[in-house]
Formats: sequence, C-alpha cells, structure tokens
Amino acid sequence: MNIIKKILSQLILLIITLLILFAIILLPKEASIERTKDGDFNKAEYIYSFDKHVEDMKGFIKYIATTPNLGMYSYDVTNTELIIQKIKKSLCVIIPALLIAFFGGIAKGIFDYWTKDKKRRLIGKGSTWLFLSVPDLFVIISILLTIMALHEWGLTPHISVYGYDSIDIYIICSIFLLIYPLFYVANVTYLSIQD
Repeated sequence: MNIIKKILSQLILLIITLLILFAIILLPKEASIERTKDGDFNKAEYIYSFDKHVEDMKGFIKYIATTPNLGMYSYDVTNTELIIQKIKKSLCVIIPALLIAFFGGIAKGIFDYWTKDKKRRLIGKGSTWLFLSVPDLFVIISILLTIMALHEWGLTPHISVYGYDSIDIYIICSIFLLIYPLFYVANVTYLSIQD
C-alpha cells in the first residue's frame, strides 16, 4: 500500500510538472519593439495577456486532438514517425550503456575490493574515485581528443566522432553515457562488500 501511495504521488508530481512546463512553453511571444528614426533598436517591451495565454493553450490542445500523427514533419514523414525513429535510435545507445554500466560496475566494484590492500589499488579504487570526481564533460572531451590524436598519429583507423547513423557514433555515445553510472555502481558495490 505504501508503494502505491509513493507511485501515485510521483505520478501526480509528474503531471503537475508537465502542466507547468506546458504553460511556460506556450507563453505568448508577442513583444513591441521601438526603433529610432534611423531604424536602430531602441527598446522592447513584452506584453503578457492571460486571455491570449489561455487561447494559445486551447489552440495547441485542439491542434493535437484534431491533427492525426501530430502533423507532418516533411512532405512524406509525420511527426509521430519521426518521434518513433528517434526513440529507437536513443534506445540503441541507452540500453547497451546501462547494461554495461550495471554489470561492468559490479565487476569493477569487486575488483576494487579485491585490490584494496595491494599496490594495484590505484587502478581499482583510485580510478573509481577519479572518474566520480572529474566532470563527465572533461572526460568526454579527453576521450574525443585522444581518439583524434591517435588517428592523426596513424595508430588507429578512422573513427567517426561526429555525426549520426554510424556504428562508431553509437558506440562512442554509449561509452559517454556509461561513464558515471559504471563508476557509481562500482562504488556502491565496493561499499556494500566492505560492509
């Protein structure tokens, strides 16, 4: 019963958050801009109207309700097809990253505990501490620069680091996504075994 209350409270919180976000996104975007005689910008004034805000929200809801497939993205692709395509691409990155992070993190945590009193503890617990402490953006940029430098020196084949729809990009994105979860799970595993 306690879990059901918790799920319901989280669901209500999600709905409220989505409604607030919906209201913010559909704020009227009308502004009056004053220009000088030369045509240069002088000042701008934002005019908010509650009635216009409600009218915009009603119009958006009516559009969603009456337009099949959320409208057209291009002449032959609907927005629904585009959303489904993007979800599939995202899942191709997220699922492998989370699976590797979970199982790899458990293995890393066991390795950290196994090497805690040995000279290799810098590779174990030290690397876990380092990757949890350093911002992910720094690690991502370092990996990208390393890949590009290794290719420039002729030590690795060409690996695409920018773009989309390449297996290289899916693998690199999965690696970037698993960095923090892998070391977090490793730390949790280490602390659990230690206790």
